[in-house]
Amino acid sequence: MKNDLEIPIQEGCSCTGKTCGAVRHIEDLSHDVDVLRAELRRCEKTNSEDTRRLWFKVGGLIVALGALLPTGWASFLGLI
Repeated sequence: MKNDLEIPIQEGCSCTGKTCGAVRHIEDLSHDVDVLRAELRRCEKTNSEDTRRLWFKVGGLIVALGALLPTGWASFLGLI
């Protein structure tokens, strides 16, 4: 990947019929952007699934504690 300062510059470029260095550089970067965008979507999906699994574990832990400690659960609900 090229640095922005490394964009090839053609002297007297009129960009008629040929693609100048800056346009080629932008086209090269568009591929990198597409790759990074796909990786971002994959990471977002993975994080979403991990978060969902974590909430299920938290819910299971709450239910298990409520079953093991019925007096504390009943007082928490205000039944006693």
